[in-house]
Amino acid sequence: VAFTERLAFVRGQIMAEVPMNHVERAQIFLRIYSGPERQSRLATQIIHGHTPIPYMTQQQPQQIIQAHIYADDLCVNVDGGLYLGGPGFVHIVEE
Repeated sequence: VAFTERLAFVRGQIMAEVPMNHVERAQIFLRIYSGPERQSRLATQIIHGHTPIPYMTQQQPQQIIQAHIYADDLCVNVDGGLYLGGPGFVHIVEE
């Protein structure tokens, strides 16, 4: 999984040559980037921006008032699309 690959963890948007689903890709990404030295505290979510939530959910930017959590809760998109006219939000990460 390329770190800059758009929509890598969205259902139906997986590259054809990669034989796994969106949840499996997120799980592998988390395992790789947690690293063996962090086994006592593995990452549990990928929190990202880069792809505005309205593009993922087909909602109007003005409707986006919170992060979009998907891929069995493994991924959190925090790009509310401010430049598209979204109101913005603050996402609090729980430990």
